[in-house]
Amino acid sequence: MKKHFVAGLLVLALVLPIAVRAQNVNPDELAASLLRQVEELRQQINQLQAQLSKLEQAVQEVVKFTKTLRKGTQDKEEVEKLQEFLKQDPEVYPEGLVTGYYGPLTEKAVRKFQEKHAEDVLKPLGLSEGTGVVGEKTIGKMNKVLEEASKSGTVPQSLLQREEKITICHIPSGSPANRNTITISKSALEAHLAQGDIMGACPQTTEPVACTADVKLCPDSSYVSRQLPKCEFASCPSQPAASVITLLSPNGGEWKIGHTYEISWKQTQDSAIAIALQNKQLVEGYSPWYKTTITNLSGKTGKNDYSWTVPAGLNPHTGYEVCVSNSVSEDCSEPSFYISSGQTTTQYSLAVISPNGGETWTTGSLQYVRWSSNIPATHKIVAVRLRDSAGAEHSLLSDTPNDGAEKIAVPTTLLAGAYLLEIKTAFENQTVFDQSDATFNVVAAEVPTPTPIPTPILYLPDIEPFNLMTGHVYANESNTIGANLNNVGTTVLSQNFVIKYYVDGNYVGERESQAVLAPTTSGGSNTSVGSISYTFADPGNHEVKAVLDANDAVSEIYETNNTISRTVNIVTPSQTLADLEVFSLYPSHHYANQANNIYVRLINRGAVVIPKDFVIKFYIDGNYVGERAGKDLLPGDGTTTSIPCVFSGSGTHEVKIMVDAANSVVESSDGNNILIQTITMR
Repeated sequence: MKKHFVAGLLVLALVLPIAVRAQNVNPDELAASLLRQVEELRQQINQLQAQLSKLEQAVQEVVKFTKTLRKGTQDKEEVEKLQEFLKQDPEVYPEGLVTGYYGPLTEKAVRKFQEKHAEDVLKPLGLSEGTGVVGEKTIGKMNKVLEEASKSGTVPQSLLQREEKITICHIPSGSPANRNTITISKSALEAHLAQGDIMGACPQTTEPVACTADVKLCPDSSYVSRQLPKCEFASCPSQPAASVITLLSPNGGEWKIGHTYEISWKQTQDSAIAIALQNKQLVEGYSPWYKTTITNLSGKTGKNDYSWTVPAGLNPHTGYEVCVSNSVSEDCSEPSFYISSGQTTTQYSLAVISPNGGETWTTGSLQYVRWSSNIPATHKIVAVRLRDSAGAEHSLLSDTPNDGAEKIAVPTTLLAGAYLLEIKTAFENQTVFDQSDATFNVVAAEVPTPTPIPTPILYLPDIEPFNLMTGHVYANESNTIGANLNNVGTTVLSQNFVIKYYVDGNYVGERESQAVLAPTTSGGSNTSVGSISYTFADPGNHEVKAVLDANDAVSEIYETNNTISRTVNIVTPSQTLADLEVFSLYPSHHYANQANNIYVRLINRGAVVIPKDFVIKFYIDGNYVGERAGKDLLPGDGTTTSIPCVFSGSGTHEVKIMVDAANSVVESSDGNNILIQTITMR
């Protein structure tokens, strides 16, 4: 095909010159001229073929950043593009999450990028620390980094945009002589061909042309016509440049309600100016992206100032910006600033202590959440929650006392992954918030294999006390001390034995037991071993102890579980107040690593009714197990409640019961609201 095309051109080249100039040209000169023309045509053919091979080409361009972005921005595509850029530097964005959510991790990564390139981003603005806001300086630096990476061929595929391109000769309507070669999207080819454009580059021509006589209307209502050599419209008369706004202050810092401040800016031309206050963070009391106009005025060329008194009614919060704008230009505070109540010089704060990054929590485990704060301890913390990498919240506590520490059970519904802890409250018109400095991990708990109940190798009884109590807790009144026991052995307990009682280490009396008790494993129940009379002379804490089988009359499987002790708070009787006492506690059985229950008996020792709005908390070895709500108790009435648990491992375990920890019940004594008892598990 190529040879035929060239031959045709040769014939054309031979015919035309001969028809025009054959009479006056020397044959040798004519042959030489024709050979030159043939060579020129061959070169043009090669050029056309090279252009044809490039008509469809894959053009890859590096993405560009153009938009201002900040925490809470709802532009998923732009935020994903930002996260793709940041994750290329593990020092800046080690998490590398691309979610489209501009949250704390992305904000922290932007700060690191700004501080890494402080010379270009922060120093021109007079800043020493990153702001976490992607503004003009940050955008310029990111695009510069991408441009340098493009030159070296190190831009990752995720930051390239790919589009099919076609080269055509564009012939403007009404000005065919002003044709020019352009590259368009493949999808636009059909429309261009329909308008008269042709595929391939435009051919070169030196023929003189004439322009059409149409004219163009200019902004000042004058007209201009087309001009040679390209038949382009002449330039319209020049117009005054648009006025460009540059905000000088405020940029960062703190404003107080009721105080007056200067808003300063400069502009390149006289123009009408609008000044507005906005907050693009979620401000309680307002909707997101809150914005209100401060004033409208006429600005002059150069520096301008406007004095503004911060009005009452604004919600004290971070993230406020002042924006100055005209019809074509706008500039806003960068970084944003804080508006405080102005009613106090105290800036209230919360600071997460743990978990603060790097820790590992197991689902179902008990963990401490710790924080510090200058807010009074009587104030409630509104929310303690976790935030996962996708931005979802998971509540842990609400309306909890500001005591700096709470033990929580890690929800078993949490998925394994990275989390941030967030603590939030409001105090004296301030929203106070803090979160972990970095993420920590939550992992799924392993399901433990139950320890089988051991098979006793001895066939003997086994005496074990499970409760030690007094008749009441009042000083200088006749009282009793008694104990309950179980037979946790394998045979019936039938021998008589002695129980000795001690108060504050001093022997105070004994009783002989004549109980006949079947083993609890065979359906036997617990029994009282008898009590002694005793009067507590002085109010205060007293240690009471009972030793069963003190005379070693019974041969037992275990001899180490025959002693029980507890601290009793003795008080002076009140005729006008309630008195809530933890009377006794005991487990369902004494086998480790098995499902169990802790039972607790409460008694109202006071003179008035105790309302039900109190809480009973259960602890094993210092670890919070759970809690139960109280119930109304008349004077002298008691109630029993329980909670499921598992004692991990054999040996001794400390069980603690704490009632009314929030002091919601007014009592004659709070000293008997805690009972601690040691229980042996096998």
